[in-house]
Amino acid sequence: MATLYPCEQVKVEGELVEYTNPPPEGKPKFSNRKTCAKCHGNVLNDHPDTMGVTDVVSGILETEFKPAMHINYAEATWKVNDDLPKFADMPAEMGGSGQMLDNAGNPVAAP
Repeated sequence: MATLYPCEQVKVEGELVEYTNPPPEGKPKFSNRKTCAKCHGNVLNDHPDTMGVTDVVSGILETEFKPAMHINYAEATWKVNDDLPKFADMPAEMGGSGQMLDNAGNPVAAP
């Protein structure tokens, strides 16, 4: 699980190692995975060119993680039966379609 922040608000102390998978031809660079240089644990993923956000691994935060939504739920490996909103990709305010899904991953008609 990850917590999304605007890229410019994320500051990390300590040395990180960056891994970038080359995007498919003709596609923009999507993300940069950054891990701890000492233990190689995942720390964050930057998405500056596509979404302008950084997702920080929730387990390393000093505050309690309280999820507010599910994103990219259309691609979920497993479905979650909870009361949180589920977006097929991302909320419209974050550059996605805003398409909502039910717990099983089926489209929900707009109100």
